[in-house]
Amino acid sequence: MITKKELIQRDLYLKKFYLNQLMGPLPESLYERKPWLNNYPEKPITTINLSNTLYDNYIEATKERLEKPVIFSPRTGKRYTNEELINMINSAINTFSKMGITSNTNVGIMLLESVEEAVSLLALNKIGCTLKYIDYMKSVPAMIESVEHANIDLFIADIAFLELVPMLNSQNKPCIIANSPIELNNGLIPFEHLYTSSNIIEKNIPPYDEDKITVKINSSGTTGNSKPINHTNYSINAAAQKMLYSGYPISEGNVLIKNIPSPIGLGLITTLYTGLISGAEIVMLTVEGNTEKDTANFNAFINNFKQYKKRFNLSEDAKISAFTAPFFIRSLIKDQNVTDLSDVGALLGAGSKMSEKELEELETIANTKGYHKPICNGYGQNEMAGAIALNTLNANTNGSAGYPVIGTEILVVDQHTYEILPPNEEGLIIERSSSSFNNYDNMPEETRKAFITMPNGEIWFNSNDLGYMNEKGFIFITGRTNRIVIKNDFKISLDDIELKINKLPFIKDCATIISSSGGSMEEIAVFIESSQEIPEEEIIKQINECEQLSQFEMPSEFYFIAKVPYKENGKKDYQQLKKMRKELAISRVKTLKK
Repeated sequence: MITKKELIQRDLYLKKFYLNQLMGPLPESLYERKPWLNNYPEKPITTINLSNTLYDNYIEATKERLEKPVIFSPRTGKRYTNEELINMINSAINTFSKMGITSNTNVGIMLLESVEEAVSLLALNKIGCTLKYIDYMKSVPAMIESVEHANIDLFIADIAFLELVPMLNSQNKPCIIANSPIELNNGLIPFEHLYTSSNIIEKNIPPYDEDKITVKINSSGTTGNSKPINHTNYSINAAAQKMLYSGYPISEGNVLIKNIPSPIGLGLITTLYTGLISGAEIVMLTVEGNTEKDTANFNAFINNFKQYKKRFNLSEDAKISAFTAPFFIRSLIKDQNVTDLSDVGALLGAGSKMSEKELEELETIANTKGYHKPICNGYGQNEMAGAIALNTLNANTNGSAGYPVIGTEILVVDQHTYEILPPNEEGLIIERSSSSFNNYDNMPEETRKAFITMPNGEIWFNSNDLGYMNEKGFIFITGRTNRIVIKNDFKISLDDIELKINKLPFIKDCATIISSSGGSMEEIAVFIESSQEIPEEEIIKQINECEQLSQFEMPSEFYFIAKVPYKENGKKDYQQLKKMRKELAISRVKTLKK
């Protein structure tokens, strides 16, 4: 496990580095070596105290705008001001305290996008509880395992998950149900019960503990099982501060869409918490995992935003910001029923890479609908509580993952020697950030594997991503260290193969996996979502003749599917593809060797 000395060394460095970036001006020589520093705004939308609870930062940020709207729930049609939300939170704090909830309580949260998410987050944060966000997009066995690992004392679940509650709550812990239109039984507590008290019971409010684990979210599990990630008030505040320095229009008078589930950092930290602090109004669009329905709701809200502005007397200048998965952005722009995007102030895609070609095509369409800004890519990990690199409205390079956000250092190093590489040379991406997680919950060995120690003794987070940084500081992701296929002892990136195949005009989307492992001749399977009606044999023939693909990069199995599966965080679901290969009878044709 990581020693206390190593943790102290890492944390002290991060805090010092973060404060140095906020206490400018910085030496001119630093701007020459780190040109991306010029992209940071002089001031954030609002300043927050990193060494504070999430609750106290929200109270401080909103004291001058109590009457301003903060949350709208299309699900219920209700709109809440900061003052109303604060009263709900304080009442919940009091009721939780009367129930015996303390800083030692572990709370399992499984809520769809609603005001109850904000109430639960901030009320329980003030008490000092640890919140475990249960990923309802996972299988039931995976959810049960996650719950057992977290040792949960109290459940808070949406009515939509009522049937799941008995399976997850096998020990009959207290359970609060939100958004219930029916009378509950079996000892279940309506969420509205939390609003029956007013004054905060101060004796149950512990002193601030900077090292206390506040939130447990999940790693994406793109290539394996997801891991529970521990974050503190400090790391979450640092992640929010990064977005407040990003230059995106998430400020008073504007609207921020939340349509990413809270078990993902992009949903909970980048959108919900940052939105609460920023002064923007958060629109909670429910995401149930039905991609077609979820994207339809997203598109409909944006398409009808002019009526929304009129209904609630918003300024004509009010703009929408959406930090979301790329498939929402693709759906929005390509939706023929959406004809006016002039009210959109920012589109930021995070979770998976959007190619330069795709972004140019989408921007061309978006321009005809009134959106004349870049469609931005972001890059980060739940371990870092969100973004560590961003393209922004004022500094954008299509095809890149953006430049390092404030409070973050990124290096590209040799995978084996950790030697720092010059610009434009591909290597391993490593990171240090003020928003870094503490550890994987009860997984000391996995935590140790997540960090590397440089020759000079510095400790860095290993992203396991491959890429390069150009002269201006923009990061380009080219693959992953653990998505490598070995052919005659040559290591080839599966992501690079995908990129090359996706450039072919008849391919709408594709994904690759290793179809046979072991030895020096691993084989590749490719799943193809074709963009036009042409014979499968012709597609294979043209891929075989593609000059960009070497003999070693050529797939040996081809599967033609209706749609490449994606996770809710926007990343391709390679685990699902592995299951499809075993279980589904999909047309397959063996390639001919070049």
